[in-house]
Amino acid sequence: VGERLYIFASDACRASFVQEAAKASDAGAPAGTTNAFLEVIDAPFPTDARGLELSTAARRWLRADAACPREIVMTGQRTERTGAGDAAVENRVREEVRLAPNLVFTELSGWNDDAWWTTATFGAEGAATSGGAAANARRSTAQPEQPLDDAQFEAFRRVAMLEPLFLARILLQSDVKLAGGGAAEWKVGEKTLAGEILRVHWRGVTVEWLLKAATGQPVAQRAMKRARDARFALVTEALSNWNDRAGVRVPLTRHDGVATRNFDTVDSDCNPPQPEAPSVRAEP
Repeated sequence: VGERLYIFASDACRASFVQEAAKASDAGAPAGTTNAFLEVIDAPFPTDARGLELSTAARRWLRADAACPREIVMTGQRTERTGAGDAAVENRVREEVRLAPNLVFTELSGWNDDAWWTTATFGAEGAATSGGAAANARRSTAQPEQPLDDAQFEAFRRVAMLEPLFLARILLQSDVKLAGGGAAEWKVGEKTLAGEILRVHWRGVTVEWLLKAATGQPVAQRAMKRARDARFALVTEALSNWNDRAGVRVPLTRHDGVATRNFDTVDSDCNPPQPEAPSVRAEP
């Protein structure tokens, strides 16, 4: 298409792409005008003073500086019904997000007795291997391990940065870019949220948070996100139902105006930094 070769991960992705290309052609657009399917590499921007102030407030509110000796695990469980009538079946669905030291990020989905998960190490210490197994890989209970290639690794970085738990730790990285975006109102479904924008850019991916400037609490986030039909679009999600236990704050509910994603529990043993005790000088 337009002198470019496109390779698809599934027939459904290809069908959606071909349909979009046909629409572009019918509208008189040049061949290959299918940018909605291409992953965006965001240009970095300079860090500014307001970005640093908002980032510091967000770090404190989220407890991003907490020492977490073992991984943080967020878990959500629900049932989904398939079939109809007497053939209907209740299926157990499980979703997990895990963050371990050195920015080891894992996303897992389970369906009844099977599970599929992807793990990658994004920290400065690199992706060490253990027992001959790849550190960055897709794994499941039903298929052989599939190590991530460079393109898959970078795509999974975008997935990780859309998780507030992971993004909170990115604020601590030395190469992150932070900029203020001014006061704003974002509409999510029927709800309008107000706050101040913090723009976070890390290694090709930009995410914006809408913060309560007085406290640093994120109330929403906005970023380019790939949908089920393989297109990229700017998605805004409201963040709510915050977990405030186990030394970490994460939103258990995210709503984009159409769909809601829920987690039930957070397991961790994080210890937020304690404020320094005031010094006492002994009188002679």
